[in-house]
Amino acid sequence: MLKRWLLYVGSVILGLVAVGALLGAFVVALLYPTLPSLDTLTDYQPRIPLRIVSSEGDLLGEFARNSRAVPGCGTDEAVEATPLSWSGGLFGRPDSS
Repeated sequence: MLKRWLLYVGSVILGLVAVGALLGAFVVALLYPTLPSLDTLTDYQPRIPLRIVSSEGDLLGEFARNSRAVPGCGTDEAVEATPLSWSGGLFGRPDSS
């Protein structure tokens, strides 16, 4: 009797794993052709903002749709660009507020 239940539970688990694998393969087959190439993702070039400069060379203003900095990963610039509220991590230190 116990052997029959174990066989039943094992076959149900095996069936669920097979259905999950087939569903995952279906999703990958649908999404893979629409993914961008890795070269496109690693060579990100943000738009250059429009800079208004006076005749003396002083910057009067910058206008851009996307104004974001792209620091290199793992560099000192990336560490300095990290907001202080994130630098402690999830368990790094208690909230000061």
